[in-house]
Amino acid sequence: MKKLLAAIILGFLAIGLLLPIANNTVLAQIGDANLNECCKINAKFNAFSVTMGGVDTPLQFDNKAPYPCIVGAKGGSCVLNGVDYSGQLASYTTFIPQNVKCGDDPAAVGSEYIVMDGWGIVCLLNTVYSTTNWIFYLMMVAVVIVFVAAGAMFMMAGGDTGKTKTAKGMMILGVVGLVIALVAKLIPSVVKMIVGM
Repeated sequence: MKKLLAAIILGFLAIGLLLPIANNTVLAQIGDANLNECCKINAKFNAFSVTMGGVDTPLQFDNKAPYPCIVGAKGGSCVLNGVDYSGQLASYTTFIPQNVKCGDDPAAVGSEYIVMDGWGIVCLLNTVYSTTNWIFYLMMVAVVIVFVAAGAMFMMAGGDTGKTKTAKGMMILGVVGLVIALVAKLIPSVVKMIVGM
């Protein structure tokens, strides 16, 4: 039972790690020799700041549909899912100072494009936030399943010490899964601290 439970938890963790990486479009399309100098934001986070009225306001990136946010280098190569956004990155020089949000502005007609020097850090944070969000949600689902199974096993033990011991072991695994999920939520803050944000 413990091996099966460990395999399920590791499976959730592996899926949580690989799924966002597989969908990440920071790297070039297959067969393209050039790396993309852009990324589509898949998570909600703050990075850098904009001076508005003498006050530093954090620039907020979001993935709220139908207003996708694309961040890249000025004049950079940007092909995401077969669509070439390079022209937009050439024409949009920076964010609009009145709008400190990218990707969730209802007034936007289409995609929002932000050209900035720190686009690589923004894309790195996007990957970190996407990955840790997947880990958090998948681990929380696994923890709920483990606790429900352990509770049922404990209730049906009927005084059998072996079954009771197994149920307690499962509850400990559930607590470990909960700790892993909470640590996943802390990782983006640590990364932001390391890159100086």
